[in-house]
Amino acid sequence: MDYEQSDERGLITLNNDMIRASYKLSVNEIRLILIAIAQMPKGEKDKESAPLDPMKPYYITKADFIRLGVEPNNVAREIRSACSDLLDRKIFIDTPIGVLGTHWVHNILHFKTDIFEELKRKYPNSKYDDDFIRQLRKHNLLDSLPMIAKSDDNIMARIIFHADIIPYISELRQHFTQLKLDEMAGFSSFYSFRIYIMMMQWRDTGLVVSTLADFRGMLDLTDKYDAVKDLRKRVLDVAIDEINEKSLYTASYSLTDKNGKSGK
Repeated sequence: MDYEQSDERGLITLNNDMIRASYKLSVNEIRLILIAIAQMPKGEKDKESAPLDPMKPYYITKADFIRLGVEPNNVAREIRSACSDLLDRKIFIDTPIGVLGTHWVHNILHFKTDIFEELKRKYPNSKYDDDFIRQLRKHNLLDSLPMIAKSDDNIMARIIFHADIIPYISELRQHFTQLKLDEMAGFSSFYSFRIYIMMMQWRDTGLVVSTLADFRGMLDLTDKYDAVKDLRKRVLDVAIDEINEKSLYTASYSLTDKNGKSGK
């Protein structure tokens, strides 16, 4: 059974094309995704080791969510929220041959920790054992989410990334950005996560430049917050204020016209 807690260092490695990709996740979904990515091989050592198995599962626990600043009393609910719709979420990545549209995960399970531990003892030598997974699916809570909506069970999630995603998040050798999971502890807005990760791609220069159209596209806002004042209020100001309050960095932004003149 390949079960690990999140890497103690919490190092996240992302291909730069993924950083600029277009997608929208809930704040709990991006927490779950980033926690799982932090567990993946980084390519910094063991370069001669076998290629990553694309069907490798990653486990996310209540402790992982608490590490990101989620209140302990709310963690079970937040993990359930992260699992409920993630299977349907899509991401669109620009590639040299066109836009790759794919799902984030191949599959996702959500179950009580004690059930997992019991099955792990029953199948001690299992990795992706069919019997283990079949039994685990019997205890999958996703099918009964409405019934346990108010439960505070000690639960955990198990995800397998979609094969299309793996080359953008693991064993990268070039065109990538690294950051620490703990740097984003306490973020409560999806936009804070996204904008912070964009900032980290350009931390050496300290300046991120984007057209408004590209920015909207990356955050899947093409049909939302059409008025700039709404974009400021609902997205930019929320994210910048939270980054300044809860991270080690100080950020600001300005909007300019095509001639470089600042505007409100």
